[in-house]
Amino acid sequence: MSVSKIWQISYQNFKKLINPSFAGVEEKEDMDAIMARTHLIVITDNGIYHRLAPTSKDPVPFIRWEDGMPKDLLDPSQQAIFKAYKMDPHSKIYLLSYHEDMAWSQEFLRKVLNGETVPRTMTVIHASGFGMHRQAVPVHPRLLSEERVRVKVKQ
Repeated sequence: MSVSKIWQISYQNFKKLINPSFAGVEEKEDMDAIMARTHLIVITDNGIYHRLAPTSKDPVPFIRWEDGMPKDLLDPSQQAIFKAYKMDPHSKIYLLSYHEDMAWSQEFLRKVLNGETVPRTMTVIHASGFGMHRQAVPVHPRLLSEERVRVKVKQ
């Protein structure tokens, strides 16, 4: 097992894995065009495969789920919010940080679309003693100064 817990599968095996989801695509050229234009994330019981949309046929990275960690893309702190949304999508109860989070998301998209370098989000997994549950805390990069956030968020 590698230290980073990141493995890869071949491009051909990845295509076999996702083939049932593209059963309606009959032509090889059509599937190649889809693969060249589609970012894919495949969630399995063992981990996540993720492939950006290049035309290369490089191996596809796989990240194994951590032992004891929830097998979910949502951060545990966000699950109650998502559950409430599923129960009543029209209730529109926003977090206090909703507008700041929206400004951050818009700035992130602006930077990515303009080809700017964006610092990576890190997940810090706190160690715990005696085999207790380890808590994962996401740490997002600061993309806007406090002044720019105040200009964008008018409450």
